[in-house]
Amino acid sequence: MRTFPVRFRKASMELDVLVTSSDNCQKFKIEMVTGEPDPIVLNKTNGKWTIEQPGSRHLPPEGYADLENAIDTYLKKNP
Repeated sequence: MRTFPVRFRKASMELDVLVTSSDNCQKFKIEMVTGEPDPIVLNKTNGKWTIEQPGSRHLPPEGYADLENAIDTYLKKNP
């Protein structure tokens, strides 16, 4: 398990989150740095992302795509 920060875009805002990866970097818990309850939980299997739990922050599909790309970019730079 490892925790790391990422920044992604939601519409015109940039959001900072803390990501905790588990299950060999296949499951990701995303928590807002503001401490909001009900984190986002994403899964990545065979290169395909799925939303296990959308969390309390409502993101449009583009927001999830930006978040997934930010996680992928971080993991590529920090294997």
